[in-house]
Amino acid sequence: MTEVKKIVQVLLVEDDPSVARLVQFKLEKNGFLVTIKDRGSEAIRWLSSNKPSLVLLDLMLPDISGYQVLEHVKGNPALKDIPVIVLSSRGQKDEIDKCLALGAREHILKPFNPTELLDKIISILGE
Repeated sequence: MTEVKKIVQVLLVEDDPSVARLVQFKLEKNGFLVTIKDRGSEAIRWLSSNKPSLVLLDLMLPDISGYQVLEHVKGNPALKDIPVIVLSSRGQKDEIDKCLALGAREHILKPFNPTELLDKIISILGE
């Protein structure tokens, strides 16, 4: 009997190309399908016709903020159950609390260890 492996799609919203490449490489090496958007508005447009298994979201984007993207995901009945992990260089307690209050599952401070990020993603998707 042939085993069918489920493809897990991750939306990465990140405007720093080096961070995006690093995360994409780590995840794709481990069997994930990664879609990268470098603007919040592009992510929202993409989400209107796609439903990833997980969203990795930077807060500091060139057009709209990651907070606005997070509010869009969690405010949309079709998307609200998608786990969101915030990746940010902003580590102040009030900003972390805001992310969690808006519905993010995790807030991971940059720079981060790619293996630890992968472990966190696998843990969240396994719940």
